[in-house]
Amino acid sequence: MFDVRCSPAKPARLCIVGVGNRQRGDDGVGPRVIDARRPGTAGVWLDAGIAPENHLETIVRAEPDAVLIVDAVDFGGHPGQCRAFAAESLTAPALSTHAGSLSTLGEYLSRRTGAVIRVLAIQPENIDAREELSPPVRDSVLEVAQLLSDLVELQDHPDWRTSATHSLAAPAIMQMSALTGDRVDTWCEFLSGKRNEVPGLANSMNLE
Repeated sequence: MFDVRCSPAKPARLCIVGVGNRQRGDDGVGPRVIDARRPGTAGVWLDAGIAPENHLETIVRAEPDAVLIVDAVDFGGHPGQCRAFAAESLTAPALSTHAGSLSTLGEYLSRRTGAVIRVLAIQPENIDAREELSPPVRDSVLEVAQLLSDLVELQDHPDWRTSATHSLAAPAIMQMSALTGDRVDTWCEFLSGKRNEVPGLANSMNLE
């Protein structure tokens, strides 16, 4: 059973940033997640496309406590598989279509905002020149967008501090944890804008 004491006592100001190239198949997962969020969902959702460095000041002005970068990353999983990583652990460019590395972006944003930066990586199947996502990646995009919409809406709930609202958040947090292979408390602390002292199951990676 989910322990409501693990739920964030104070919601973080969360900024969700989609990175990727819509013209290269599954490389467009980040922007597609932004597109697929539930209509009217609150929060800061930003389509940063293939040049996230051009949107850094927009993110800084949002004054986030936590930033979640959604991107296609080849971490050797099966197509559509999701993993969450600390941004600083991604020491090489995720895909060649992106300028700079996610670790560099994360380091800059962390320094400027003090926010916790994590990357929600989705394993691509095909990054050829086409607009369509592969079926397993499309399914993951829809699932991720739904879960993030749930979490953001619950964080915006006026009674977030109550155990009843925490109980509403529990299924989304547990599903996100299962989806990424992380411990539940890893996501709880991220959603509170806290730096997790105890690493989750998938918090480090080197693509070099």
